[in-house]
Amino acid sequence: MGLGRSVTVRLGAAAVLAAVFGLGTAAGIALDGNEGATSPDDSGVRATTAPRDRTEPPNEWIIDRLNLSVEQRAQVDSVVAYYGSRMSALQKQYRPQYRAIVDSTDGALKSLLDGGQLIRYDSLSAAAARWRARNRSDNRDR
Repeated sequence: MGLGRSVTVRLGAAAVLAAVFGLGTAAGIALDGNEGATSPDDSGVRATTAPRDRTEPPNEWIIDRLNLSVEQRAQVDSVVAYYGSRMSALQKQYRPQYRAIVDSTDGALKSLLDGGQLIRYDSLSAAAARWRARNRSDNRDR
C-alpha cells in the first residue's frame, strides 16, 4: 500500500527544505570560513591573518601573496579576466532558471504552512536575505 499523495508531497517538500537549508548552511560556513583564519607564512608556520576585505575579488588575496613579477601579474590578470567573463556569461544564462526553481520551492513550502508558521517563515527568510546582503564577497547583482 503506497503513501497518499498529500503525504508524498509533504515528504518531498520536507526533503527540498532540508536540502535548501543544508546548502544554505554549507554556503554560510564556506563564506565565514576565512574570517580570522590562519594561513601559512613563507616559513610554513601558521600565522593568524586579518579577515579579508569583502570588497576585493574573492581570489585576489591569494594572487597578492604569490610575489608575481610584473609580467606574471599581467598574464594572471588576463587569465582571470578571460575566465571571469565566461563565468559571468554562464551566470546570466542559468540565473533566471535558478531563481525560478528557488521561487517555486518557496511557494511550495509556503503552501504547506499555517498562518503562524508562514509569518515565522517570512521573518526567517527576510533575516537570511539581510545576512546574505551584508556578507556578499563581491558586488555582483545576485
